[in-house]
Amino acid sequence: MSGATLYVVGLGPGAPDLVTLRAARVLGSAPCHAFFAKRGRAGHAATIARPHLRAESEALRFDYPYTTELSPHDPEYRAAMAAFYEDAAGRIAARLEAGQDVALLCEGDAFFYGSAMYVFDHLAGRFRVEVVPGLPAMSGAWAAAGLPVAH
Repeated sequence: MSGATLYVVGLGPGAPDLVTLRAARVLGSAPCHAFFAKRGRAGHAATIARPHLRAESEALRFDYPYTTELSPHDPEYRAAMAAFYEDAAGRIAARLEAGQDVALLCEGDAFFYGSAMYVFDHLAGRFRVEVVPGLPAMSGAWAAAGLPVAH
């Protein structure tokens, strides 16, 4: 395994002040950060993380080939997304192989419907990985609504 670490960072329910202290610490020290975005958009995870990132942190941006244009059941969608995540994992692996830590940004929690889990699947056996949990994004919704999710 490489000496570099892939940090899979959950960023919470959508605001920079809801990022965990651990996530803020990792973001503040990462020489490189990677994130997913819809073409033409800033990327929600990158926007949340921005106040915590080092000014000189290198950004690896991955634009989704599709978001809502095709059904997830369409074979073209599935093939494009598989190639997309494989390419993202390869670009991140290149930084890790060069000895550079990478913070992979994820809205909410990285292992709860997050794109980061697909990159994790590609890289976890090859590199040191640390998952930084975040509050699931839905917890922000029920907090804003003032409705407990369960009693």
